[in-house]
Amino acid sequence: MIVNVRGTSGSGKSHLVKQVMQCYLYSTPRHVEGRKQPLYYECQHPRKENNLFVLGHYATACGGCDTISKDPFDTVFGLVEQLAQHGDVMFEGLLVSAEQRRTKEKLQKDAVIIGLSTPLEECLASIGLRRAERGEERPLNPENTTKRYNSLERMYPRLKAEGLNVLRFSREEALAFVREAFGV
Repeated sequence: MIVNVRGTSGSGKSHLVKQVMQCYLYSTPRHVEGRKQPLYYECQHPRKENNLFVLGHYATACGGCDTISKDPFDTVFGLVEQLAQHGDVMFEGLLVSAEQRRTKEKLQKDAVIIGLSTPLEECLASIGLRRAERGEERPLNPENTTKRYNSLERMYPRLKAEGLNVLRFSREEALAFVREAFGV
């Protein structure tokens, strides 16, 4: 199964992925030459041979596919296709959310797109907390986050109309769904 978690900054994508990864026995970071952070993690399932592959890195609050900078779409979708042959795949990030056409072309029928239904106000509050933790003193300009949030809200129905399996969940509902889907 392939699970693609979408939502704007502060919606809880990285937090959700970290919670899912904690359900596995261990997570091994997989690196490629010339990249400081892991390209993906391989997580050993506690009861099955079916491992989970999680794209991106999660050492910081902002991780996921947004950290894959060189040819991001080709790299992300190429990894998804490659790793799905060996187990379950989970990926998230604003970056992948930006390209509807490639999503439609590349995600197979067994893929699930989870749109986090975190209200915009909560997303902005989460971003504000992260900025405060980093010592950022400039006030948050909500313009970019609001634009991305609205863009995603318009995109979910379009992807669903294209025949993709799009589900809308709160953070808690998304975690319960993913845990059941992966059997952890």
